[in-house]
Amino acid sequence: MKARERMAGVDLALFVRSSSALIGRRIKKAYQLGPGLFSLTIHPAVDGKKEFILSLENAAFLSEYNWPKPEYPTSLAMGVRKWASNARIVGIEQSQLERVMRVRYRGENEGELIVELFGRGNLIVTDGEGKIVQLASRRRMRDRNLARGEPYKQPPTKALQLDELDESSLLDEMRDRQQLELWRFLIECLEIGPPYLDEVLWGSGISASAKIQSLEADQLRGLATRAMDLLGRVEGPADPTLYLVEGRPVNFAPFPLESLDSKFERQGMDDYLQLLDRYFLPMVSAKAAFPFKKDLDRQIRSLESEIERQRALVDDFIREEGRCRARGDLIYSNLHEFQELIDVARRGSAEPRVKEADRKAHRAVIEAQGALIEVDYLRNAADNASAYYRRAKKMARKQKGAKRALQDLSRKLEEKISQEKSVIMERRPRERKSIERTHREWFERFRWFHSSDGLLVLAGRDRANNKELVKGHLGRSDLFFHVDRLRGAAVVVKKDSGEPGAATIEEAADFAASFSRAWREGLSYADVYYVGGEQVSDHAPPGLYIPKGSFYISGKRRRAKGRLQLSIGIVERKHDYRVISCPIGAAKGMKSEIVVVPGELTKLEAARRIRSALQEALKKRDVDLYLDVDEITRALPSGKFRLLRGRG
Repeated sequence: MKARERMAGVDLALFVRSSSALIGRRIKKAYQLGPGLFSLTIHPAVDGKKEFILSLENAAFLSEYNWPKPEYPTSLAMGVRKWASNARIVGIEQSQLERVMRVRYRGENEGELIVELFGRGNLIVTDGEGKIVQLASRRRMRDRNLARGEPYKQPPTKALQLDELDESSLLDEMRDRQQLELWRFLIECLEIGPPYLDEVLWGSGISASAKIQSLEADQLRGLATRAMDLLGRVEGPADPTLYLVEGRPVNFAPFPLESLDSKFERQGMDDYLQLLDRYFLPMVSAKAAFPFKKDLDRQIRSLESEIERQRALVDDFIREEGRCRARGDLIYSNLHEFQELIDVARRGSAEPRVKEADRKAHRAVIEAQGALIEVDYLRNAADNASAYYRRAKKMARKQKGAKRALQDLSRKLEEKISQEKSVIMERRPRERKSIERTHREWFERFRWFHSSDGLLVLAGRDRANNKELVKGHLGRSDLFFHVDRLRGAAVVVKKDSGEPGAATIEEAADFAASFSRAWREGLSYADVYYVGGEQVSDHAPPGLYIPKGSFYISGKRRRAKGRLQLSIGIVERKHDYRVISCPIGAAKGMKSEIVVVPGELTKLEAARRIRSALQEALKKRDVDLYLDVDEITRALPSGKFRLLRGRG
């Protein structure tokens, strides 16, 4: 049984109503995950669902899963970000039961994200005046033109005004359109498509293809009653229902349908948004792997074609080797007879067993033992036999070479098939770990690690974060570290858990040196000073001036040498996982790590390689965790990198 692949207008209506919690939340970023597949990340999350998935040929739904993001955004995704990033969602609407959803946004810009879920689907971004500024697919039609700069027009419709409809007026409309088939009336005039069309007809014994004029009055009244009842249920409370075949979802509805109850196993669900996520996720997620799988499919087809060609070559070499060896054996076993015939061919005498003779190429075809054998009549019989043996050996060598090539091709094919499976697995949405769902610790607003002595060490991420750290979290007894004479992060060692030892001092100095201008300049070491918290102030004494974002240090400074070297890895906190960076001496608790120093790799390239290495190491530990490149880049200093080693 093939599963239903598209969301109907009724389904979209219930989704729009159920997702009202989106209003007031922000669109953080837009990603194009595959052909016709987009993700809008929402902040804050809606009951753990933080991705708004738009599959233009299938559905729109909120997902609690972590969908893999492309390393480079498409131009369309960048266009959507330009207009809607960080904008608030101020409204979500659907006209009638059309498969068109309009998401109004307001921020630096304002306008609408319009999702059309009919045909091949489309994603359209408009500005505050309703003009199209971005769209997934440009189309020119008889009644509207979808292109940049054009005003957006709704698709034309023959639908009745449903909010003004009752059973009596519906009967009148049916009589006015009595020349129509039932299915056409229900779809065009009421926008009720499958499976809801089947629900209206359920138990009536009336075919969907029957014309309205062929129906009796009581039949029309019965259909009108059921249609109005269905439309009323759309406005009522949801009772989400999945329909299964052998445990596999094949259909769904926001409320139970008699027409499906009789065919499938029924499973109720508590939440309609959760139902849509569960139903469409496996169907839609294949699109996320499509751009990666497409190239692999092409390579696999090319390898399969080359393997077939190589197999044919091996067969040809085997046949030719056997043929040459048999001819050599035949000549040697009848050496005297062949010599006589070769002499006849050389003289040009008539002989029935000499079938052909080419005087220019000095070759002849001799019939012997029922076989036709080509010989060089300038050579004796033994030399002709040897020539066949030499060719047989040559074919044997070629056969071995072709078999080796075939083995190499088969190995490459297996690797590509394995890679294809791996790509599909890697690109599938992952269940969000509790890191995504639970409240983070207060210190995770900053860069952080726990030193070898168990003390919490914090560093600011930028100038504002530095100020927040020092003003809000630097105690008088804590230690403050900073790189000397260069811009860098403010680093604080909290003394809540005890006095810092030599190892903590060294690690904090390394942290301060690494998250400073020194990394961008490619240094190996940098001078660092540290003082007590009571010596640090965010303003200078009267008569002195300090630059904005700087701190005034009073009293004596202690000195340390900071090494620019960091471990990037995964730590586990209360069964959650975090990507952090720390000095290598404090990395013992990491699940896996990569050590980096200043080098030649760009930040993005380094993050990609680190992600690959960490995920491979995590798999060996049976930890299934999707790592986002953005998470890793946030853990890295500014500058370029060299990867030294890893630990799984």
